[in-house]
Amino acid sequence: MIINSRSLLIIISLELLVFCGSNLFAQAKPANSLPKIWFVARVINTDPFTIEYLDDWYRHQPHRGNQDYQIGVTTNPQAESENVKKFKIGDIIKGEICISYGIRDCPISRVPDQNQLKLKLVNPEFEPPLLEPELSLPPSIAINLKKLGEGYKIRYQRKGFLLSYKPRSTNIVTSLNIFRDGTTDLASYDAGWIRRSLSQDELAAIERAFFASQADKIETSKTNEYFKLQLSTVFGRYRNLLIDESSKESNKFISLLDNLIKKQVRDATYRINYMWRYSIKDWQFGDILPLDEAVDTHPKYLMQHWKRLSETKASTEFFEEAKDRYGYGMNLTFYRYKGRLYSFEFPICTDRPTGSWACFRLNEVGKPLADGRVWMNFEEWPKDLRIKLEDIPRDGLIDNSNRFGKGLDVPKSDLEKHSEFFVRFLHERPSYREGDYIYYGLKVWFH
Repeated sequence: MIINSRSLLIIISLELLVFCGSNLFAQAKPANSLPKIWFVARVINTDPFTIEYLDDWYRHQPHRGNQDYQIGVTTNPQAESENVKKFKIGDIIKGEICISYGIRDCPISRVPDQNQLKLKLVNPEFEPPLLEPELSLPPSIAINLKKLGEGYKIRYQRKGFLLSYKPRSTNIVTSLNIFRDGTTDLASYDAGWIRRSLSQDELAAIERAFFASQADKIETSKTNEYFKLQLSTVFGRYRNLLIDESSKESNKFISLLDNLIKKQVRDATYRINYMWRYSIKDWQFGDILPLDEAVDTHPKYLMQHWKRLSETKASTEFFEEAKDRYGYGMNLTFYRYKGRLYSFEFPICTDRPTGSWACFRLNEVGKPLADGRVWMNFEEWPKDLRIKLEDIPRDGLIDNSNRFGKGLDVPKSDLEKHSEFFVRFLHERPSYREGDYIYYGLKVWFH
C-alpha cells in the first residue's frame, strides 16, 4: 500500500452495501444542506478494481492548508459489480464519499446499488479492532461514480505515483518513491531525505526496463524468508509485491533501482552537525587535587585526604565553571593534566560538603570504566579535511527536538577523497577532537 504526501493509493472493490440504520437516518441532516465530499481518482487495476486517489473536496478547504494527509481504503476484493466493469485502466473517475454515521446521508437500501462502493480503512496499523456487529459503525460509501473526459486525463496526467520501492534492510535508504511528474524521493531513518527530479525520458526508460526484465511476471512472495523487498508499480497495472532478497528472477530491475539509489546518494549534498562541544583547559589545581592520583587510586586517595579536601572550598569562579548542570557526564569542560585528559565535575553531595574539594566526580576520558564502558571516547579530526568542525554554526545545533539542526555543507572534495569516512556518520554519531574542543554526537546527513 502506497501512502505518502504526494499521492494516495486507495484500493476499492465492491462489497454488499451495509445499509444505514433507521435511527441514524432519522438524525441525519437533509442531504442538500451538506457539502458534496467529492473525490477524483485514476483506475490502476480492474481485477480487483483499484484506484489511485488524486484529488478531493478536503484538499481545497482553507483549514487544510496542504495535501499532506493520509487516507487508505479498501473493500472485499472478491466482490463484483457490473457498474465498475465499464471502467478501464487509466480512466479518470469522479465520485462522492457518503459517510453514513450522521455526517452525511447515505441511501438506505437492502438491495446492493450497482453505483455504490463500500470503503473502509486498509492499513493494518490503523485498522480498528473488530467489534460486535451491533457496535460497529456503518462504513463510508462511494456513490455517483462516473468517468471524466480527456481534459481531466491531461489535467492529472502528471499527478500520482509510478513506483515505490523499499530496498534491502541493510541499505541506509529505506524507501524510493517515483512520481509521474518526475519527482524522486529517497527517505531514510537517520540520514535525511533526498528529493530530485527525473525527466520524462528517464521515467520512460525505467518503465521499459521493468517490462524488459520481465518484472511484470513476478508473483508476490509466499515464502517464510524473513527479509523481503517491497515493490509497488503502476506499469501496465497496479502491483504490490513482496520479493525475497534471495530471489534472482527480479535481480535486473531491482539492480537498476539499487543503482539509482546509489547514484542519488553519491551525488547528494551532505551536511554535518553536532550536539555538544566540550572545551579543553589545563588543570590548574594539581597541588590541591592531582587528577592522575585521584583516578588511579580511587577511592583510596579520597579516604587518605578526606579531612583536607572536605575542609577546602573551591573558589566561586571555578565552582561555577565545573559544577554539574546537565546531569552525569554532561559538564561542558574537560581538563588536561600530565598528558592525560579528564572530565571533572562538582556534583551535589549528601555524604560530603557540596562545594568542597571532597565532593567531586572524576573520570579519565577514553579510559575504560569498571563495567567495561569507555568514558567519552573520541578520535582526532583528520587534518587533511577542508571542513573544520569549528566552522559549524552553533545557533542551530542538534537537540532532542531537531534531528539535524542547521549544520554545514561538506565540501565535495572531502566527500570524494574520504567517502568511507563520511559514510560512517550516516550510521552512528562518533565524537572527534579538533584543537581545544571535543565535538560530541557528530552527525552527517544528505539532502
